[in-house]
Amino acid sequence: MAIIKIKPIKHTVKKAIDYIIDDKKTDFGNNVYSDCLAPEFAYKEFERIKDDYENRKGCSYKKDNEILAYHIVQSFDVKEKISKHNY
Repeated sequence: MAIIKIKPIKHTVKKAIDYIIDDKKTDFGNNVYSDCLAPEFAYKEFERIKDDYENRKGCSYKKDNEILAYHIVQSFDVKEKISKHNY
């Protein structure tokens, strides 16, 4: 059975993504999946969306202790057969 954790990212998205996709923890990226976006470009996409939001609203997105993004972790038993699917 899978275990799913959802962790808020509150400080810096870039540092969080760098930590999340670290080669030592992800079997050199083999255990990282992102829908429609290469993980190494995720930070730039977050920044682009944040800048677009700020330009439209005329204000800063980040407030103290506000959640910027979520990191979703799925863990599986080593006995389970897991594969990646692109939908």
